[in-house]
Amino acid sequence: MLDRPENVKLFEGAFVHDVDHQDELVAMHLAASTSDIVLLLGFDWQEKDPIADKLIVHRQHHYNNLVKQVITDNPGIQWVLVDHPGEVRKGLDGLENLTQDSMSNVIDLLTS
Repeated sequence: MLDRPENVKLFEGAFVHDVDHQDELVAMHLAASTSDIVLLLGFDWQEKDPIADKLIVHRQHHYNNLVKQVITDNPGIQWVLVDHPGEVRKGLDGLENLTQDSMSNVIDLLTS
């Protein structure tokens, strides 16, 4: 009873690709399943400086593609980068349902 509460749904899965920040990707998918607007606070999707380590580049490439995929697969959801430190990297910059805004503007919009 304690290790499997009645109203808790369990999901299992695995990443096919070698990717960093798996928790961010899972959170985005979970939010997309129940939300019309998803506020993304603490994400850093700026263009990165070139890296010599091919494994790190490989992992970043998979992460970038999976982020773009969850946003493009959910065109009816508005994704808002809150207090993002700069411009979003190439590939995400033209997505119609991805915007940037400040926390104060988000709070004003949600409380008015």
